Amino acid sequence: MNEEAPAEVLPGIWHLPVVVERNVPPTVNVYAIESGGRLLLVDVGWDETSGRSLEAGLRGIGAGLDDIEGVVLTHGHPDHAGLASWVQERTGCWVGVHPADRRRFGPPPDAPGMARLGAPPGVDEALARKFGSVEVGVPRLTLLDDGAEVPVRGGRSLKTVWTPGHSPGHLCLLDSSGALFTGDHVLPGIRPRLNEAGTGADPVGAYFESLRRTRGLRAALILPGHGSPTADAAALHDDVRRHYEARGRRILAAVPRGPGGMTAWDVAGVLAADRETAPSLTAQALAATEVVNFLHHLRRTGEVRSEGDPARWSRATSPSPTDQPVAGAAAPGKP
Repeated sequence: MNEEAPAEVLPGIWHLPVVVERNVPPTVNVYAIESGGRLLLVDVGWDETSGRSLEAGLRGIGAGLDDIEGVVLTHGHPDHAGLASWVQERTGCWVGVHPADRRRFGPPPDAPGMARLGAPPGVDEALARKFGSVEVGVPRLTLLDDGAEVPVRGGRSLKTVWTPGHSPGHLCLLDSSGALFTGDHVLPGIRPRLNEAGTGADPVGAYFESLRRTRGLRAALILPGHGSPTADAAALHDDVRRHYEARGRRILAAVPRGPGGMTAWDVAGVLAADRETAPSLTAQALAATEVVNFLHHLRRTGEVRSEGDPARWSRATSPSPTDQPVAGAAAPGKP
């Protein structure tokens, strides 16, 4: 394993880069927060490789698994949450997650299949071969709603901020020092896909509202789920917002005018057409799942419409009664 050394990024907050063998990027940031002589972790990693890496990181700060009293998961994706059951079984700690990501902790739900996006036969099988099961185990969960005070001792406070978009139940955590643990909500140099359904009718709109909300917190330090901590929270938020706004414009430009339309799968293919090499089936599938979320957002703003099954999308010359533009996504609240 390529181990990075742990580092104390703020008094009482340690950054533990944990190896995730099956993931790109190959490490996830776990944070250990001092809590009255014990530790609260933010995220944990995925698999046995992550477990060995986590134990090594804890030893590097003079601690061990027995010092863990609780874990807060920023979201239920396996690179951040897959090791939660393993940690809980060995320590008896509590594990907290937002209710909207609770479904991640158990057998993978039956997916509706890529055919709904216009994909050709065989794509679902290709995805299953590449990724296999992403079940992350079933720890005993403590549900943390928006604005919850996380149990932490030693004179500091830690409050949840619900930031749906990358996942329906994504949480950021605002520390009393002004640091913001952002999971995969905002990352330096990485732009995670907004390709997960379930954040209401408009995951992309929810994400833009989440960005607006966390930018307004004026965090003193961003502690991301991947990459290095960064002090310029406003610049990072603005860069992320511009990226996704440009992504939306590219998707809109690929949607045809007039009758007929295109499926989300076809739109994803148009976006990839200028690449030197054609995308693999799995790469186009991941792109198409994000494209369809952007198309739902553009439909809500009155710029595209859809018809048929699988849906075929076209530019809206004038909004229909069901395609009324909206001023913006609703502010995050309880799901």
